[in-house]
Amino acid sequence: MRKILLIDFAFTGTKGGGHSESYLMSILSTLGDLGYFVYVCSGNNEKLKDNIDKNDSKNCAVVDLDLKTSDKLVRHFLKYLDWLTQKLSGMNYVRFSSLSNLIGVKRLLSELGSELGEDIPVFFAHTDSIMPAVPTGISRFFFPRQWVGLCVLPSYQSKLQFGVRRSRLSFLSEKNFSLASCKGILVLHPLYQRFFRKRFPQLNCLYLPELVSFPEKAVESREPSNLLSRILSEAKGRKIVAMLGNITPRKNFLLFLEAAAAISPSKLFTVVLGRIKDKDNAYYQEHSEAIEGLTERLKGNSLIDTDYYIKSEEEFCSLIEIADATFVHYNKHPFSSNVLAKSIARKKPVVVNKGHLMEKTVRQYNWPAAAKATPAAISEALESIIDGRVRISEEGYADFIADHAPTQFSSSISNVCSALNE
Repeated sequence: MRKILLIDFAFTGTKGGGHSESYLMSILSTLGDLGYFVYVCSGNNEKLKDNIDKNDSKNCAVVDLDLKTSDKLVRHFLKYLDWLTQKLSGMNYVRFSSLSNLIGVKRLLSELGSELGEDIPVFFAHTDSIMPAVPTGISRFFFPRQWVGLCVLPSYQSKLQFGVRRSRLSFLSEKNFSLASCKGILVLHPLYQRFFRKRFPQLNCLYLPELVSFPEKAVESREPSNLLSRILSEAKGRKIVAMLGNITPRKNFLLFLEAAAAISPSKLFTVVLGRIKDKDNAYYQEHSEAIEGLTERLKGNSLIDTDYYIKSEEEFCSLIEIADATFVHYNKHPFSSNVLAKSIARKKPVVVNKGHLMEKTVRQYNWPAAAKATPAAISEALESIIDGRVRISEEGYADFIADHAPTQFSSSISNVCSALNE
């Protein structure tokens, strides 16, 4: 049986959850189905082990990263190098400390190689957290002999959301895709394929459909069931529009509340479920007066909880399933959204921002609706959905389902791995 090491250091946190966890488990399952024995390591191995037991995953084993004192000393030295070189000309976007995760991977490979007596390839489930911002003449010594991976957020237009510095670091890190050890990468939109193929003509860059799997029924566990029942009961037949997930400033929370408050309470029930991260508290404190005023106005036709942890992908999907539409209108966001993909998969209208990838997606599938970033434009888009003045395109839906079929996901994983061990 072929062997492979699956790495995802982006899957972190004490509770797990989120899209990173979902992708990691789906890639793990697919690799097993393709005949690989998968050694897997994440940033939260305890939760990973629970998931493997829950899913009764076969042909896999969790490996823990046991950094030695020498590894830790090297990490400290790399941070010191960063401090020394930041003022040197031409070194502004070099980060030697970004090699740290690769050092951990080298440690894992060394231990596995000693145990198995062979050199196994690596699948990076989140290349964004692995690619180091150093010249490839240096980084090539730290990479596995053969590797593939999934690039979630490319540097393409990333300056809009992350600023010049982070965008530039990402752009330089992507040069590692030109290394001979890189046998292929996966991206979540065909536009990213064109972007990378122009930069790296020889790169084996494949499209991986976003995950859009849903449970056939609402979540069965007691707490989500109670929540779903509460939403449906309090909505009292009104149309439910939901904003779900981490409530970061780019999610346009205030804009959503302003638009919802302008719609008759007899027509709309507003749902906001997610968490405000600690790093964003200052932003929301700045707008607390406006948010509190709008929340009070929506008191009779809303369920708003900004400290709610959505426990699993299944619960996330069930919340979308009971909604009549989702609000996915992000500020300065050139990328796509997994909420958008999940919403279309359940035939739910959406409201997305204009001018970027999400508008391209809704136009591609003739899906409602894209709107300008004003309360009036958002209200108008929501009311057109609530009043039934928009229709779901059955042809567009069929195209979307064909593009995102599970067979397409497994085929992409198979194709990108086909170059390994050639």
